[in-house]
Amino acid sequence: MKLTIAAALICAAGGANALSCIPPDPAASFQRAAEAEDSYAVLFGTFRFDPIDLPGMEQTNDPNYRPPSAVARFSGQGLGAAGFASTSDRSVTIQPLCFGPWCGNMTPDLPTLAFVKVGPDGGYTVEADPCGGWVFPDPSPEMIRAVEACMRGEACEPDFNPRRRGN
Repeated sequence: MKLTIAAALICAAGGANALSCIPPDPAASFQRAAEAEDSYAVLFGTFRFDPIDLPGMEQTNDPNYRPPSAVARFSGQGLGAAGFASTSDRSVTIQPLCFGPWCGNMTPDLPTLAFVKVGPDGGYTVEADPCGGWVFPDPSPEMIRAVEACMRGEACEPDFNPRRRGN
């Protein structure tokens, strides 16, 4: 099934030194993916890369700063109509995004649920922003089940209370 994601931001800068984010939720991300024009895939597994290649949650005063991307090797499962199933290893570009002075990041070799953009050439890119939303490190079993339920067309309601999600 082809998923798409709108380029909606779920974060808003608060005060001069604060970043206020809506807690990320896999069902909300699934809904955004399903409604978007771009194609997306949902992956669950590990991304192997050298963390030195990503900027970290660093702050910058340059409003035009675009952090460098990194190439990771993904191993794990892809979401299909029957749920998550093994998929072949593949290269995935990690593109950190910045909201004001805050930039997103990922952790290598950690089980991660990720919504990845599928380019016209078939290449995969995951956008890591400082608020989350497309990347869910160490997801709970409830998060995995929620995304699988969304894919089956069952109830797909975001749960913005992290305590009820098991995290």
